[in-house]
Amino acid sequence: MTELESQQNTDRPIMSVIVCTLNRAHILETVCLASLAVQELPGCVELIVCDASPDTATEAVVREWGSAHPDWACTYVHATQRGLCSQRNQAIHVSLGNTVLFVDDDLELLPGALVALVQAFNRDSTCQYGGFECMRVLPLSEQRSGSVASRLAHRWFASFWGLGTGEGPKRILPSGFNTGWAEIDSEIASVLRREECQIANVDWMSGCCMAFRANLFHDGGICFDERLARFGGYCLAEDVVVSLAVRRAIGLRLGQCSSAQAVHWEAPGGRGDDRSRWAARAYNHRIVWRLAGEPTLARRFSWLRGQIGLVVQCLRHRRMDWLQGLADGWRAIRLDETRGHLPE
Repeated sequence: MTELESQQNTDRPIMSVIVCTLNRAHILETVCLASLAVQELPGCVELIVCDASPDTATEAVVREWGSAHPDWACTYVHATQRGLCSQRNQAIHVSLGNTVLFVDDDLELLPGALVALVQAFNRDSTCQYGGFECMRVLPLSEQRSGSVASRLAHRWFASFWGLGTGEGPKRILPSGFNTGWAEIDSEIASVLRREECQIANVDWMSGCCMAFRANLFHDGGICFDERLARFGGYCLAEDVVVSLAVRRAIGLRLGQCSSAQAVHWEAPGGRGDDRSRWAARAYNHRIVWRLAGEPTLARRFSWLRGQIGLVVQCLRHRRMDWLQGLADGWRAIRLDETRGHLPE
């Protein structure tokens, strides 16, 4: 492991900002780090970039950024294993902050987000919450695509099969899929920033911008589940699984902070091919399903209905590679359940 640390900030950080990346030095520099550079700092903070790139471009970006921003304790870590979950676990191991904020390399934190998150933790004096997330804001350059009729049809289809939609509260469904990931419009976001911060309870937090109490990882036994990398390092649903661990294993709430906001630009690349992603939609959400509750008959039916819904999607779009991916995921589920790797 290689570390490059700026020595200007030697106090114990109030927050560790962790960014994991792979072959996206330009995106990291122009989106994520650019937004961190203009944040009002809530105190001593550190930045940890865990990089799985084969070249030194990202290391050079982090070194230059750390030199230009001495108020941040800046650490570069070369990943020993490629994959979002393993990289985050490695970064947690070297973090020193009282809280840890995970952000994607293509996430733009809007001004005031860091202060709002730290204030949310400070207001929770009885430690009822294990973590808080930013609200995701729809970029100004984007419009909600599709007609009203097509959006309603998609919502009906996803709801009928238990696949989850972006609308409504952030919940985990009996099928193992999650719902409520929609972004808010910039006009609504602007109004919320002017009002007193509100905390909304959520079942799961979005992995692109979520913060936790560090002791959950260092002392509570929480970590990112590296089984989710079976079909690629993107680790679909890693945020849902770690949220479940905090809520069910530790028994703490999770909250969405209205004053902490971010834009997720979702830059292309890094998510694997379609077949692998659809394999993960079966396998990774099976892990979510198992962690979310007892395997009752009703929940088994919900899981099966969701998988049938995925097959219907494949056939509607005539995508045999999607269907092959689902079959890959089902075979992996059967194999791991037979071996006891996904116990009841």
